[in-house]
Amino acid sequence: MESFKDWYLQQSPREQLLLGVGAIAVVIFLVYAMVWVPLVKSHKAQLQSNKIALEQRETVRNLGGKILGFQQSNKSTNHSTSLTQEVHNSLSAHGLSIDKFQPIGSTGVRIHLAKAPLSSVFAWLDEVENKKGMQIKDISVASSDDIGQALVNLRLYRD
Repeated sequence: MESFKDWYLQQSPREQLLLGVGAIAVVIFLVYAMVWVPLVKSHKAQLQSNKIALEQRETVRNLGGKILGFQQSNKSTNHSTSLTQEVHNSLSAHGLSIDKFQPIGSTGVRIHLAKAPLSSVFAWLDEVENKKGMQIKDISVASSDDIGQALVNLRLYRD
């Protein structure tokens, strides 16, 4: 280091100025090339990543809104008739007759089916749950004296 200082001081003032300006230019270039350019590239990549994330979020929001709208429209169409009327209609469509029927508020019913064909009961339960949007809260199935017939007690609810 001492030899470099001696060499620098032996130069003329004009050359010393030129060497100082050159050294400053090299430092500025190194800072630019090693710090500034990578930071700018990283910043641009982050902006692009944020833009993609915002687009995906907007897409998810739009799809969520469509799904909610679809669910609400399905609920409104499902609730256009009373629960008791829907239960009576669906039971008669499957050839089942009600032995006892008791409404539980406006959203539930208790049903007793005597000597009901099991295949018809299962088809009716599938329709009630999957197509009508009702929920079976309690169910008990007991065998009947007749083959293929059962005694069924259940509670149905609809939100």
